[in-house]
Amino acid sequence: MLKGKQIAIIGGGKMGGVIIGGIVSHKLAPAVSVTVADKVRERLKELKELEFQIDHVPELGRSVA
Repeated sequence: MLKGKQIAIIGGGKMGGVIIGGIVSHKLAPAVSVTVADKVRERLKELKELEFQIDHVPELGRSVA
């Protein structure tokens, strides 16, 4: 269903992390197809350590539009 798609998660907090974990652990999409935007760099580092491809997007409005 999600294979071959790029997935963007806005907010890498607890809920974002659970969503990413569910997508990857249930093999709905590979981790490299998931991008996370969050203003907290430390959280992005934590997610990266879990082997998720992440992206820090400082101006969310511009990246989403």
